[in-house]
Amino acid sequence: MRRFVVCGVLVTLLALGAGASGFRATGVEARSNAHSAGCGWKPVRTPAIKGGAAVLSAVVAPAPNDVWLAGSQGEPMHERTLVLHYDGRSLEIVPTPNPFPKSNQLRGLAAFGPHDVWAVGEGVTRTDPVYHYVPLVLRYDGRRWIRVSGPSVNTPFGAYLDGVAGAAADDLWSVGMARYGDDWAGLIEHWDGKQWRIVPSPTSTYHTVTAVSRSDVWAAGMANASFSPNLPVARWDGQSWELVADTAQKGWETYANASSASGPTNVWIVGQEAAGPFVERFDGSRFARVPIPYAHWKSNYDNEENSYLDGVAAISPRDVWAVGTFGIEHYDGRSWHLSSRDGYAAIAAASPTDIWAVGGARVLHYRCK
Repeated sequence: MRRFVVCGVLVTLLALGAGASGFRATGVEARSNAHSAGCGWKPVRTPAIKGGAAVLSAVVAPAPNDVWLAGSQGEPMHERTLVLHYDGRSLEIVPTPNPFPKSNQLRGLAAFGPHDVWAVGEGVTRTDPVYHYVPLVLRYDGRRWIRVSGPSVNTPFGAYLDGVAGAAADDLWSVGMARYGDDWAGLIEHWDGKQWRIVPSPTSTYHTVTAVSRSDVWAAGMANASFSPNLPVARWDGQSWELVADTAQKGWETYANASSASGPTNVWIVGQEAAGPFVERFDGSRFARVPIPYAHWKSNYDNEENSYLDGVAAISPRDVWAVGTFGIEHYDGRSWHLSSRDGYAAIAAASPTDIWAVGGARVLHYRCK
């Protein structure tokens, strides 16, 4: 996710591990009544990545033998797109386009089977006199990744995309932000199977999107004093986007980084408030706070480091995983269990016992014997 100045500290994307060149073992073990003692996290060996440090920021797992990871590699303003695929045996780099001269980065993934995978992010066409961003959309057709054109966003600074999700291959949503005037505003686009188009949405900012069905889609972003002091959470009902009241604290330091849903009564949003990480769940009628014990992220606070959650995977109301700067968390329906002290940026579940977490150049795989 895109980071902002929080408590006087500039927090950049994947600050934990962003410059790492490989993985390191965590030696962690999930502690949950929902899983047997034979389950646990193990590091996955990644292929040699040439051309600079790798930053993995997204993962999607449509099947145990079909897992995609995406991000970028290279030095700042010289990034190139990076995509890895797991076929059930090993991770391999899959070639991807880099259409823009300055920078090319991927931030979100969605998949509808082995022959229809999407990745979104941003490209930078120039840096002088101002940065100009262009939404980057790539699609995998089972043979290769190609760039898919989208609607023009004619602003001095351009636009970028952060997240992508959909209920079907011809019903895909992507969210991000565009620069209009002096501030960034939310951007929501829709793919109908033939083309992308911009869909009107409440004036706000958006970082994450998750789809339950064609008539039940959620988007969330960052509180912005120019629009609203509250965290923007918008819901698509099949006809239009409308803001929904949630539990986040007021203030510009509040933002949502990730969302996930297993059904209309189990929608989760994670991110950060000024006081630390926040988690909320929509049960079909309203949002309720699901607090994480302060003891889990206390070490970050003591070291004057920001604590936030970057990813979430909702398998059921009693089986939810979340990742962030202070580790990997598992919720069993009653409480959170801290599985790792390493920071990760994204998480996805192929099944309740087959889960992937990525961050920097590190990859972890959770399986049961």
